[in-house]
Amino acid sequence: MLQIKQTLDNEFQELCLKIGSAYGLDEVSSKIFSILYLEPDEICLEELANKLGYSLSTISKCVSQFERVPLFKKYRKPKSKKIYCFLEKDFEKLTAMMLIKLLNDKIVPFREKVPLLIDKYDNKSLDNKSKQKIQILKNALKQTKNCECAIHVMLKEFEISK
Repeated sequence: MLQIKQTLDNEFQELCLKIGSAYGLDEVSSKIFSILYLEPDEICLEELANKLGYSLSTISKCVSQFERVPLFKKYRKPKSKKIYCFLEKDFEKLTAMMLIKLLNDKIVPFREKVPLLIDKYDNKSLDNKSKQKIQILKNALKQTKNCECAIHVMLKEFEISK
């Protein structure tokens, strides 16, 4: 039974390492995420450090990055000096948060700024290469609007499924 748990933990950790690297997470943060996601209960930072073989200061530094994630909780228990953390296991909520971040940080600014560039330069006497660049921006803007619509549909579906 213990071997199955370790294998599950290790294989999930490997998956999180691959996914984490695609999102720019370092190895330690990806490993911490894998443990927090599978751990049904809270876990103290010392236990994380022991499980992963890193120093407490390294774990503490990496865990501080998670504090921006609303699904992450870090706290002290009454009469304890230990710091505990917990990650909610709501995958839809986590995905919705990532989609909202994508919308707010990338798609909406692009959708708002690119039309200004197009308007500013489209009516000018442009050489052929500049006209192609304007067309690339027009196509990207259309695709961005389609992506934005798709994300809103997905977010609506997440609301319905709850």
